[in-house]
Amino acid sequence: MSLQLGNVAVQVKDYIESLAYSGLNFVSKENIKNIEFFLQSTSQLKAYRLAASLRYLHIELKRFLENRDAFNIERYVFFLSNCWLLSRAFSLQEGLMDEKPIIFDRLMGTPLEAEIKSKLILKVVGTEKIHLEGSIVGFVFYFLSLFGKTRGKILKWHLMLPYKSGVTAEALLHLDLPNSVPTCPVSSILLKYIEGDQIPCNEKDDLIFLEKNPESKIYIDEESSEDTHVSISKLDKFYYNSKEIYQKIVKDHEITPFDLPASFIDYLYVKEVNIIEFHKEGQEGDITPMIVFELTHKEDYPLIIRIPEKKGNLKLIEEFKNYKGRKKPIEGIFCKLILENGQLNLYPLGIVSDNQFSYPNLSKSAVSNRELLKSVYKIK
Repeated sequence: MSLQLGNVAVQVKDYIESLAYSGLNFVSKENIKNIEFFLQSTSQLKAYRLAASLRYLHIELKRFLENRDAFNIERYVFFLSNCWLLSRAFSLQEGLMDEKPIIFDRLMGTPLEAEIKSKLILKVVGTEKIHLEGSIVGFVFYFLSLFGKTRGKILKWHLMLPYKSGVTAEALLHLDLPNSVPTCPVSSILLKYIEGDQIPCNEKDDLIFLEKNPESKIYIDEESSEDTHVSISKLDKFYYNSKEIYQKIVKDHEITPFDLPASFIDYLYVKEVNIIEFHKEGQEGDITPMIVFELTHKEDYPLIIRIPEKKGNLKLIEEFKNYKGRKKPIEGIFCKLILENGQLNLYPLGIVSDNQFSYPNLSKSAVSNRELLKSVYKIK
């Protein structure tokens, strides 16, 4: 580890400690400038993980100084603590880069190389809407891989772009799908299978990059719009009984100091779901309120759906409120399984009904002028 990085890490650690001791009452624009300096220094040294935490700390402090409703004390404390842990790890671990390069790369947040996949066959089984006020909008698309080495895995594609006033996340679905042959809108991937050639894939983080390789080719299977039974049957891989679910938690989940209070465990496919009741937890202005849905399902272990009440989730919340009290259960829900304070929580990504997929967080976009959108955004 370079002496320069060690020195910067010590400076960041000392500064974070002084910021914590002083408290928010003494925060000023000078603090913002200091963090901007550290952010620039850590970025130049390619300490990306620490730089990312400093960036989010910078965002929260600006929101606090501007007295904006978007300020969240829990988020502030988390990134303050994360900056301290990372900077302390760098300052104490002399020789880490040479002795334990893998651990050093994890601390640095060094991007992993993506392997080019000659062929991928994919089906979208879930979507997650992203809306960060004044920052970014977009989606995470969750694909089930149906071919090759990645068969049966969930691969994610992030489509996120800078926020533009009046443009919703759904409007991005009208943009051209990168490297598509022939050219088609992003929305095409929601109803049909896609086949990709020469697609960069990071298997460690289960990420694909449809837009990064100019040699990539993405083809839409025009005959596949009604043929979803194959991918639905493959979701049974993510269906667990009570013994399997608890074994997975004990065996696979390692708690580290860098974990968020709510930890992602795995994907889960839940069958025969009935929404019994819902209520709100948390007060606005304190922490982000959560809408909690009580449910029953085919297995006997307890699950609840917990959805943060924020702009990107409003359509998702409304959709599940409409399911309350229905006599016919939801055939299946594909979810993220999250462990929080010993409770198994679900965040829904997709719904299966009558052998069809639907995506409960998608609203009808009010923007239909593709030329206008293309002038605002261009996926590179």
